[in-house]
Amino acid sequence: MRCLTLLVPALVAAGGLVAPAAAQTAGPAPSRMAPDGLITYACAVTMPSSAQRIVFVEALDKQAGRRIADRARPVDTNGKRTPVRSVQECIDLAKEKFIDAQSAELLANTPR
Repeated sequence: MRCLTLLVPALVAAGGLVAPAAAQTAGPAPSRMAPDGLITYACAVTMPSSAQRIVFVEALDKQAGRRIADRARPVDTNGKRTPVRSVQECIDLAKEKFIDAQSAELLANTPR
């Protein structure tokens, strides 16, 4: 088995490899930057133990936020990450309030 090692800095210095202008700018790589238009949602979820939790997610729309919250693994009362059993409701934190009073109270008492 042969191993090929590329020395990228050496190739760049020799002019054999040129990075795009966008990659030469300071700051995080574009793939790690959040897209414009993300909205922060608070989702009331039910855990397998029937306990309710608030999960904060960022998404482009409410349906995507709900899907993300559905795959979340919040910490349960024993400190273990546990999958969500169901998502009750998601709200845009900047514009909406929970319909359910218990979810609203839980949000008010959840640190961000």
